[in-house]
Amino acid sequence: MNIFELTESQQAQIAEKYYYKHKENHCGHLSHLASSALEHAEKVANWACKGHCGSFGVEGCTEPDFLYLNAGDTYSNTVLAVYNGYDYEFKDGCWGDLVEGC
Repeated sequence: MNIFELTESQQAQIAEKYYYKHKENHCGHLSHLASSALEHAEKVANWACKGHCGSFGVEGCTEPDFLYLNAGDTYSNTVLAVYNGYDYEFKDGCWGDLVEGC
């Protein structure tokens, strides 16, 4: 791990701060804002490690409803935006575990 590399937990915190900072003025579906928050967290992470890290972009699933940064492996730890029926919660984890838990 590069000393400048951000953990998935730190990236989730960045995404969550972005999401709540922009939520009040957002006039679209919350999934679009959550996707933007994940993209923002990835940009910050790429800047911190000088472009030598990153994902394959934001992807999502509808059952259960969540978005994630595609780390290239179903069981790799990544940043998740999970819809709780009212709002998105940001955390680190692997999306494969979410799907299996359905």
